[in-house]
Amino acid sequence: HKVALTGGGKVPLTGGGTLVVVGATGLVESQMAIPTSAYGCGGIIPVGLNAVLLACSEGAFRVDLQQAKIVAKTLFSDEIVRHIYDAAQQADGAVVAVGLRDLNNARLGTVVALDMQAKVLWTKAFGSLGGDALYGVAAFQKGTVVVGQTGQGTSSSIPNAADKVPAWVLRLSDTGAVIWQRKEVPASFGAAFTAVAVHGNKIVAAGPFVTGSRVVAYDENGQELWKIGETELKGYLARGHGTADGVVFLGSLDAVDSQILRLGWSGAIFGLATFKHSLVTGVTWDDGLPVVHSKNGKLVRTDLFGHTSCVTSGACAGEKTCNDQDPCTADSCTAANGCGHLAHLDGTFCAVGKTCKSGKCQ
Repeated sequence: HKVALTGGGKVPLTGGGTLVVVGATGLVESQMAIPTSAYGCGGIIPVGLNAVLLACSEGAFRVDLQQAKIVAKTLFSDEIVRHIYDAAQQADGAVVAVGLRDLNNARLGTVVALDMQAKVLWTKAFGSLGGDALYGVAAFQKGTVVVGQTGQGTSSSIPNAADKVPAWVLRLSDTGAVIWQRKEVPASFGAAFTAVAVHGNKIVAAGPFVTGSRVVAYDENGQELWKIGETELKGYLARGHGTADGVVFLGSLDAVDSQILRLGWSGAIFGLATFKHSLVTGVTWDDGLPVVHSKNGKLVRTDLFGHTSCVTSGACAGEKTCNDQDPCTADSCTAANGCGHLAHLDGTFCAVGKTCKSGKCQ
């Protein structure tokens, strides 16, 4: 379900009640059972070179990767957590996990903050006692941004077509207080934001809206900046990441292919790559590049456009990265031509108070 990358180059993976640790060369170093259900762990947060904190539906676990041993844990009740879908580490070190809880047979979005020893610091519930859930979280300034859907008090925990369940964005303080919230209403049936990416003072949320995916950008005060509709974006965007170059979203395109969508900070679509994996279930980031774990068990390192050739073949053989550290270029790599650096359009956001002009951040 989830994949991470530790400071020591280890790649821990979870799924099916198992934690597998892959070394820097790609070989399995160890594996161990995790006391969790098929819903698995929503977050793997590195807490040192050889330790991770797992945020799972059943509880939080600190694992020593060298010993392959759980060294600290806290178990959750359904009133606190039913499922955990994602986790992030905010500026003060707390790990913030998001998901849903059941309270009196009604579904609420839940946020749980954990310390490095897997102890609960605080919990918050959001929603109107019906059809609420939080699916994604990203650290933002001192707090977090969380995304999901809200049933707005629907009578059932599974809203029907007439409910038009909105996608939901909340900016939270480091103690879980709501700074602002925004809702994005679909034309029919339900919608959800399942992925969020941040960088500087920008927030971009994405998720499925009936016939495709919708992406909406906000500033730090919740003001909408731009939007891309589901007529342009197909499939399901499940995970996101923000870099100086722009935004990367990953998800499934259909029952066969996965997709990697690359956007500039102005909303321009710079690339859309597909690859033959049934579903992207986890992603981590190595030097700004995605390492994708898919449902059929493949672990793939790609460039920002989904190409896998940067370190394996052709003109890209031996290239560790094509990142030129210039926020005004979109970096890519192909086996035929090697590294490429396409200049962003003039006016593209590149830093606080600056935009790109003639390929330079000014």
